[in-house]
Amino acid sequence: MRLLAPFRGMLQVVATESARALSDDGVHWQIQVRVSTRNPLWWGGVSGEHAGERLMVFAGWSAGEGLVQYPFDPMADLDQAWARAEAMVAALEPIHRQVPFAPADHLEHWLLDAGGRPLALIASRLDTEPAASRAARWHAAEPPGAPLGDPLDEDTRALARAVNAAAAGSAWFHRRDHGLEPVHGGGFVPAHQVPPLLLARHWADDRHRRLLDEYFRRQAPRLLTLHGLDEALRRELEQAAAEQPEAVERYVRLYPCLIDEALVRSTRVRARLRRG
Repeated sequence: MRLLAPFRGMLQVVATESARALSDDGVHWQIQVRVSTRNPLWWGGVSGEHAGERLMVFAGWSAGEGLVQYPFDPMADLDQAWARAEAMVAALEPIHRQVPFAPADHLEHWLLDAGGRPLALIASRLDTEPAASRAARWHAAEPPGAPLGDPLDEDTRALARAVNAAAAGSAWFHRRDHGLEPVHGGGFVPAHQVPPLLLARHWADDRHRRLLDEYFRRQAPRLLTLHGLDEALRRELEQAAAEQPEAVERYVRLYPCLIDEALVRSTRVRARLRRG
């Protein structure tokens, strides 16, 4: 599923009834387990009241490092947590190299322009029903490699203001192969009118188009994780992403395909040389 909002790439998910594993790079996985706890901070009342199971972050896992436990609730059932984490890893090991998995977050919340056309994707869900309504705004992401929550530069803030000023409403849609099907009435959006990079260009004047193009260029290593991009657009993004070798090396395992394999290979070599 997509990491929103703002878009920061594709999140890979492997889930069972008692645990799940999450990864945003296809290599490092966060293991969450559903375990019993008596922690009153989570269940209310005094210790021992309302005890039950809760999904909690337990460990990290990678093929190279194995299972490494994180600091964990001392009132939780540790033996149960370890057993479920190890079972999760046993389920993960045979399939983790098959990333990227096919997207499953087909329920999408879009900002719409004054003509009712999709302007910017602001949320997506795995569920069949939309989430409760909330303030509908588009948020820009910091460049790949920047600290999470790092202040955005003025051009990026200006772009976000312009996108939200261009919005005239929002709506939930079901993503279909042939376009966006509205959840609660409204018009169907054919596939060719759905912005492939999750943010439309049609509303922008020359100044805002320049800001858009620059934003897409900086986000190219992440945007390449999107599925369904045509060959010309993917090639354009690969060329832009080559300016950020470390980010390409981080996300490349989640690219559904490569157009210029030689360019991507040389970009990864530069990343390894810099790291070395």
